[in-house]
Amino acid sequence: VCNDLKPIGRPRLGVVVAAAGGVPLRICNTTGVSMGATWAPDDTIVWASRGADLMKVSAAGGVPQPLGGTRPASWPEILPDGKTILFTTGTAGEGSAIGAISLAGGPKRIVARTTGSALQGPAVLGADPGIAQVRFVQNGNYLVYGQSQNPGGVRAIRFDPSALTAQGSPLSLLDSVDRASNAGGVYFAVARSGLLVYASTGDHHQLVWVDRGGTPTPISSDRAAFRAPRLSPDGTRVAVAIAGASGEEAR
Repeated sequence: VCNDLKPIGRPRLGVVVAAAGGVPLRICNTTGVSMGATWAPDDTIVWASRGADLMKVSAAGGVPQPLGGTRPASWPEILPDGKTILFTTGTAGEGSAIGAISLAGGPKRIVARTTGSALQGPAVLGADPGIAQVRFVQNGNYLVYGQSQNPGGVRAIRFDPSALTAQGSPLSLLDSVDRASNAGGVYFAVARSGLLVYASTGDHHQLVWVDRGGTPTPISSDRAAFRAPRLSPDGTRVAVAIAGASGEEAR
């Protein structure tokens, strides 16, 4: 994992350390408010800072390079081809959209946008609020994305990863999902199998699995102010942050 680029934290690029422990390796420095990160199969790490272009750097260390033309970009997500990055883009004035760009650089492409967005691209996400992070689920080929409303929501739409096109109309998966108070992400994660875990609003959350039919199954009976759940790569474990009585997060 990479400094705060842990399943339970807000990505802030700095060092990498083996999951089993060891000596941290510094890879680069960065500034700004972090807005998500993703790790490509070729060991390139791509991350976002609020209001800036996406940046990329080798996990072995090096000088960060911008993926130009993506500003503003948030919540990058590598597709299974290992070459294409999905991300959220848009401003308050132009509306929200889901964009895509090659890891090698080049022009960005608007994959889908809300109907009120002034960005150039297909309007297939309806007149919904701003888009938070987007995740690709290979089981069924869906884009699952958060909505930055209060409380947050989670939606899904069919997606062709080869043509980079969204298909059909969005499906409503969840409402009343907890989200960051600073217009950041919506607290959910999706396993490769399609199972979804999320934090509901309130201080006494319970972690549950939700299958594609919408049926919830509790992970445990524990209840707490869970925040930012993240699934392990094999989909068998969940790491979460728990808000303490002082308001600070205990991990």
